[in-house]
Amino acid sequence: MKKILIIGASGLLGSSLMLRASGEFDAVGTYNPAVDGKGYPSLLSLDISSKGEVDRLFEKIRPDRVILTAAVSDLEVCERNPELAKRINVDGPEYVANCCKRLGVKLLHISSVYVFDGEKKGRYVEEDSTNPLSVYAKTKLASEQAVSSILTDCIIARLAVMYGWPPADVRDNFVTMTINRLRAKQPMRLYNDQHTSPALCDDIARALLALSETDYNGILNLSGPDCMSRFGCGKAVADIFGLDGSLISPVSLGSMSLPARRPMNACLDVSKAERILNRNMVAFEDGIKIMKEHEGSLDK
Repeated sequence: MKKILIIGASGLLGSSLMLRASGEFDAVGTYNPAVDGKGYPSLLSLDISSKGEVDRLFEKIRPDRVILTAAVSDLEVCERNPELAKRINVDGPEYVANCCKRLGVKLLHISSVYVFDGEKKGRYVEEDSTNPLSVYAKTKLASEQAVSSILTDCIIARLAVMYGWPPADVRDNFVTMTINRLRAKQPMRLYNDQHTSPALCDDIARALLALSETDYNGILNLSGPDCMSRFGCGKAVADIFGLDGSLISPVSLGSMSLPARRPMNACLDVSKAERILNRNMVAFEDGIKIMKEHEGSLDK
């Protein structure tokens, strides 16, 4: 059984990867106690910004595959603390890539649609020019460049926003936040002018594990197949879960006075990934129906 190392296994995507990998791989996951606390006895502690810790972990585990999900993904945190963002989002992936090269290990590194500026009319393809707008986006592009300069045997997966039932102690994503707010009959505002390609976390985990067994190398868009506003997503969630969609009102992104700039168009063309995987990525409404079907059976 091949050994797979999932760096950042305590988050939404990382926890889905650990669940999916069980049975198929000998899965080892990490968490950062400085960020996540100390409540993950099944995971190994790792500060990815420490070269020594990364080197020691790789010598101990000696994995066959690595999926790197760990990052500072809060855009406002990155704007306020660019040094932290660089250490975690750029230096860390560089340390991991060097270890993968030394051991001859394939790396799947998670990047973001935010490497684009959102000015394109239509969905972004892998070959489109990048122009990041925020500190977070600039660090993700820098991480892509660092990893690809070190490794040829790697996949850089550009993701859009993800959703799904989070494990305990993981913050809500925009879908679970919407469900919780509407169930509490609280009004909420969602962007109606920024569009993205929301992805079910379990579908992304399934895709990444399958890609880890292929010979593909390079950049790959990996998201849901839709191009939707958060407002449109919220209305779909309300309809499928039988909640009061009239509590959701539209708001423009520009009116929110957020420190970090976001691309208005954050939609990805996933046709290349679908060809490689020989299947369709899960559409948003189908993903919400899956969440509804499995809500009662999950330990969230």
